[in-house]
Order: sequence, then structure tokens, then C-alpha cells
Amino acid sequence: MADARGKETKVLVVEDDLEINELLGEYLSLEGMKYLHALSGQAALQQAAAAHPDAIILDVMLPDIDGFQVAREVVAHRGTYDIPIIMLTCMNQDCDRQKGLASGAQQYMNKPFLPDDLLANVRQALEWKRNLPTRPPAGQMVISTQDPGAYHRGIFEMTRDLFTRTHLSDRVVEQIQTGFAHMADWALAWGLKHKRDPNLVVDYRLTDAAGQMASNGQAAAIHWQIAEAQPGLLEETVFKPGAGNVALAVSSNNEALQVSPLARWYHFLAKCGVTRFDKDTPHACVHLERALTGTPPSVPVVTIDGTRTPTRVRQEVSRRR
Repeated sequence: MADARGKETKVLVVEDDLEINELLGEYLSLEGMKYLHALSGQAALQQAAAAHPDAIILDVMLPDIDGFQVAREVVAHRGTYDIPIIMLTCMNQDCDRQKGLASGAQQYMNKPFLPDDLLANVRQALEWKRNLPTRPPAGQMVISTQDPGAYHRGIFEMTRDLFTRTHLSDRVVEQIQTGFAHMADWALAWGLKHKRDPNLVVDYRLTDAAGQMASNGQAAAIHWQIAEAQPGLLEETVFKPGAGNVALAVSSNNEALQVSPLARWYHFLAKCGVTRFDKDTPHACVHLERALTGTPPSVPVVTIDGTRTPTRVRQEVSRRR
């Protein structure tokens, strides 16, 4: 089996039971696919980086690192982010399935399985890979106690779009992921304190120089919109009277300190490299943008409602609290 360019289709099977691994290889060979194999998680990561297979069939229970970690590692790097993963495992609880999908897997299958079902999922995964360069680079992350996996699925979708539509390095993409992880932790802690679901919804899109969806070619900017189902964290830290109006200041003896209600946001803005932060009061949401063109300043600067602010200074002061 070959792709549209005539390139042989390669599928990596990661399964520590050699007999099952070879059986899966026979199924793939009958379909004209090249069979690659690995018996451990570390071997899988090495094979993925070196051979760049078109898809991975991945067991969860491996002798070193588990399949969830393997999937997260594959998705997180520019060299392997576009390899679709089909998890094939005896772990059949719904929580296992959710964890697998949240780790970046495209499909989650249980053992025992029918060969036709597996091959159908492989073909579906290959189709996803073919369509990845032309899919609209937009999606959503939901930070909610009702569906914890929704946030992780959204993060990995955004990661793939960032690698596909930008030249951002692994390190910068990881920083953006870390920024949103901080926000998620903050929102969930806020919800626990107030005994309610924070239900933050983050929509993102990548646009070209004309402001249109960057469906082809490289993006010029990343846009995020953060909203909530009902007044909560955003209302408290952004929209309530006086929010954000208290300046961060350190006295000459480094003791006196005033902290803005937006202080937690500055760390998030710095991590994500946000260059614009605008409050949309009528719609109770915030709009963020990261420009991807030009040379970034040595000290990150974000324009907050028209005021240019060095986020590194804000971040360092908030850490000293």
C-alpha cells in the first residue's frame, strides 16, 4: 500500500507480546503496508523519530513507560506530531479510554478485537494524516470538571495545528502548553474553592496576514477567546469593578508590594507570548493574540486594552508574592 505520492505506507506496532506483535504485522502486510515493530515504549519513541511511520498501533501496558506517556511524547514534538496513534489495549474502562484520547491517541480499541475493525481504524488514521495539512486550524479547549479529558484533547489538537501552521520550536510550543496548563490548574482550583464548575471555554484559530483562517501556508497570528458559561473566574479577575486597576509596585527596600487582580494572568500571558489582551465586556470574554511575524522584543510586551505592559516584569513581581 502506498500514499498519493507513491510512498510505501509504514505502520509501527508497539506491543511487548512478540506473538501478538507479529500477528498484527501479518494483518498489515496482507494490506500491503510495511510493518515496523517495537517491544517497549522507549523503542517506540526511537522508531517513531527515526522511521517516522504513517501510523502507530500502541499497547498501553509496556515494560518501561506506558502507552499514555508514549502518545504524549509523540504528539509533543515537531518531528512526530503528525503520526496518528491507535491504542489497542485490554484496559477497557471508560476512564482508560478517556485517558488514552486525552494523551493524544486518534483511536482507542479494546482487546480482543476483529482484524477488520483494526484495519478500518488504521485506514481512518491514515486519512486523518492526509487531511491534516489542509484542515481548518481552529478548535476549542474546555476546562471543566464534567469532562476533564476535553481540555487535554483540545490542547493536543492545538499543538498539532501550531506545528502544522507555524515555525514555532518544540520549546515555544511547550511554553504555550505550560501556560494553558497553569490556567487550567488555576481555574480548577478556583472551582474547588467556590464549589462549582469553572467551565472555561477557550476557542483558538490561526490566521494569515490578511486575518483570514490560515488553511494553507503559514499563520501570521494565533487568536484565543476565553469565555465562561456563567460569571465566575473571569468576572472575578477581569470584569468586576476595579479589576486590573491596582498597579504592581515594589518599594525601594523591596518590601511594599501591591498586586493587581490580573497578576495571575501575567504569568499566563508571558508563557503564551501573548501580544494583545483585550476585554470584551459586552460579551464577558477576553480576546488574546500572539503575533508570529517580526522580531519579538527582548522583554515580552503585551498590549492590555491599549496599554503596553512588559509581562516579564509583571511575572517576576507576582512570583515574589
